[in-house]
Amino acid sequence: MKLSFPKSYCVFDFETTDLDVTKAEVVEIGAKKVIRDIYGKITTEETRTWLINIGRDLPEITTKITGITTDEMKRDGRKRDDCFQEFREFSRGLNFVGHNILRYDIPVLKNPMNGFFDFYYQCQWPVDTAGLYKALALREPQRWYETHEEHMRRVLEIRSTTKFNLMHACTQLGIKTDVAAHRAGGDVELADRLYRKITEII
Repeated sequence: MKLSFPKSYCVFDFETTDLDVTKAEVVEIGAKKVIRDIYGKITTEETRTWLINIGRDLPEITTKITGITTDEMKRDGRKRDDCFQEFREFSRGLNFVGHNILRYDIPVLKNPMNGFFDFYYQCQWPVDTAGLYKALALREPQRWYETHEEHMRRVLEIRSTTKFNLMHACTQLGIKTDVAAHRAGGDVELADRLYRKITEII
């Protein structure tokens, strides 16, 4: 079964405390929802971010990568459960799109340490732009018997020197990168631009 790429969707991205999905605690959530009518016209396009106060100092690596400081988090961050509840409501009824979400963000989302909120619907038939870009670069089409998710997982496991990080993918396809990289709001904007570009190509 082949996936028809969703016209309405929610792009999301996490900034976290660790690269290990079993240890990563979410510090910032970024989400952008795009809703189209039956004619394909965009009726809703909205971006939100949530800064979470994790109740302890941020690891140095988190601040180095994202620029989020412990002082900023303590000053502006909110309770985790409130943020995830609002994120769930914001994304309700929309399939998730994101960069490397199959191997990172979705496993982090499902980790009990980040709460027990039900994102079952949103995680059905997710679209991973990292897999889409890598498949495009390697000319590795979806096989007739594969679902989109199976195709993405297979492609992401292929050993290759091909770079497929978000900034590189956007640059290679001529997509503007005039956003704050490694902040959730900027990354969801880039992932959305990449998603739209690739689905136009293929």
